[in-house]
Amino acid sequence: MFSRLIKKFNKKKSDVVIYPRIKTRRFLEALEPIKKQSPDSMPFYKAITNDLLLTFAIDDGENYTSLSPVLLAKNSISEEQMWDRGLDTGFAAIQNSQIIASEAVWEVRLDDMAACTILYPSFWHGLEQQIGGPVVINFTHKNFVLCARKDNPEHLRTLINCINEIGFDETHSLSPELYTFEGDELQRVELRQAKS
Repeated sequence: MFSRLIKKFNKKKSDVVIYPRIKTRRFLEALEPIKKQSPDSMPFYKAITNDLLLTFAIDDGENYTSLSPVLLAKNSISEEQMWDRGLDTGFAAIQNSQIIASEAVWEVRLDDMAACTILYPSFWHGLEQQIGGPVVINFTHKNFVLCARKDNPEHLRTLINCINEIGFDETHSLSPELYTFEGDELQRVELRQAKS
């Protein structure tokens, strides 16, 4: 009977929902004291671009808590499960994205998860079909992402003007950089390329 309770408890812990999170390098800077005191408490992260990182988190009821080796062990989750389950959760979540179309700049909205669209080229290929051509993307904020047609200089100027009006000092702001997908590869777009 005791072994059944342990199995039930372990199953409950391993059923924790794992979420992908997109962060900036400021996230790592804020965690520097943790890294010095307890390296195993340092969250997992992977650089996606020069300025954006992928991390994973669980919802503890009050906040999202970044996954670290200590937290994985506590919840009986392997690193491979973290990756698989986190990416699966993200993919399911982005299916609920709200697409706000305008003449020049389109917006992808999804609370806490819009920036996670960076992980799924197929999402952007689908949006390109809707828009009618390749897009340039700005992963502006965790809750919203902006994009415009790559082949329309006027739309790109409007996108760049929108980006220039955004303050990237806010906690959940992400990047002023522009990106595009070439196949499944994310490529940075130089502003001067976008303007021409």
